[in-house]
Amino acid sequence: MEYIKVDKEKCGLCGGCVAVCPAKVIIMYKDRLEIRDGCLKCDKCIKVCPVGALSKNG
Repeated sequence: MEYIKVDKEKCGLCGGCVAVCPAKVIIMYKDRLEIRDGCLKCDKCIKVCPVGALSKNG
C-alpha cells in the first residue's frame, strides 16, 4: 500500500509536492500525479499542498 494518497478531484497539478520531495518520487504528468516507490515518509508534500489533495494512506 502506498504511504501517500492523492485525491485526484482536489489536485490542481501545481507541482509544489514535486518540488519539495527530497526523494524525487513524485512524478507529474499532464493529467495526474504518480508516487513511486522510495517515499521517505517525510510528509513535506502533504504540508505544501495548498488544496489538501495529499494525505497519509490509512
